[in-house]
Amino acid sequence: MKAIGRSPILFHSLCLLISAVFAASAVKADEGSPEADIQRIIARLESGDDADRKEARATLQNLAGRAGKNDKTRRPVSLALIEIAGNTTLSDVTRVSALQVLPRVGRYEAVRPVAGMLKSENPKLRDAARQSLEALPVPTATKPLRDALKTATGEFRVALVQSVGKRQASLSVGLLLPKATSDEERALRLAALAALAEIGDRSAKDVIDAAVANVTADDRDAVLASFTRFAWRLRETSEGGASRRAFLKLAELEGKWCVAGIEGLGKTGVRREVPLLLSFLDSEAETIRHAARQALGVLRGSALDIAAIVDTADTPLARRAELLDVLALRKDASRVADSIVKASHHHAPEVRGSAAGALARLDVDTAGARLMALLADADASVKKRTSKVLVMWKADGAHAFLEKQRDATPDAGLRASLEAILEARKA
Repeated sequence: MKAIGRSPILFHSLCLLISAVFAASAVKADEGSPEADIQRIIARLESGDDADRKEARATLQNLAGRAGKNDKTRRPVSLALIEIAGNTTLSDVTRVSALQVLPRVGRYEAVRPVAGMLKSENPKLRDAARQSLEALPVPTATKPLRDALKTATGEFRVALVQSVGKRQASLSVGLLLPKATSDEERALRLAALAALAEIGDRSAKDVIDAAVANVTADDRDAVLASFTRFAWRLRETSEGGASRRAFLKLAELEGKWCVAGIEGLGKTGVRREVPLLLSFLDSEAETIRHAARQALGVLRGSALDIAAIVDTADTPLARRAELLDVLALRKDASRVADSIVKASHHHAPEVRGSAAGALARLDVDTAGARLMALLADADASVKKRTSKVLVMWKADGAHAFLEKQRDATPDAGLRASLEAILEARKA
């Protein structure tokens, strides 16, 4: 192996220090111990060979991941990585690598030493320390990032804003609000909006709403992306009403933002959103129509409203078939089983074919006979659609039911179809 480090004596001293860390933690230091592994990894990281360094980083990542799940080795490995990151005799590659994997194994003991590295004059180390604190799975890692943000400048300040947002701590909102409304630096303002959105605290609503209302063409995509994320975070933080209103605003826009609003309404909306979502089925854009179908497929309590339209005599055939496809998405389709079974008798093949998909949401006793009838339908498109549905049918007892139908039918063609379906189900 090549000579390592900036000084073999200093590297040897570091190895002794790592040994002391493990010894104090009563971890056995034999050839297969984490201590020995780390020493070998450092040597490879310091070797100067790019391929060897890449492999060594992957090895270090795996070692830290394993140690993080072991109470005996977690803390000593964490302390060893902290020592490596703080050792100025080692290369930037080695020190940064240690900080990158530290969150896999580090906990409270890592916060203070890594926080100290935020003040480093070495930009690579400073940024690695920021990312390490961002990912450390302990709440105390947020405060050093906030403290550093108060005095940081330039690109590092913007990066710190992003890290503070990813920590998702409501206590950070007060620090970020002024930056989100400042005209001093565009990158900082947009980063602060994104961070507030990631935190998802309702106290930021007025600032984010104002940013959307006054957005410029250059900032539009970034601001609306933050607004969309804020809407989802509000839902995650139990602010369902505010989240729903935000998605309604997005649905008034065009293109991908309308799609985002529709998707959100599917998760946060109420039954009175059904007419709005139905209106999107008439859009010229397939992405919007698809989003509307998916949203109607999950919107709470809307199965009865959708079934009522399916049952209405003057509903156009194409719309009836489309809404049966929506019912095929719904986990509560059994609430409207009668409407689905009725549709499976419809005179139009496109309606019967879509009814097959919805029937597959029902239990074997309710849907079995009708699915067999559709598999033997006079229309080839209905047969084909039903066959695909039966391959994916997941109702309890579905496979046994199909085997029983195969064995009992006197129709050779139907038996062959069922045999092919059963074979496809095995795959």
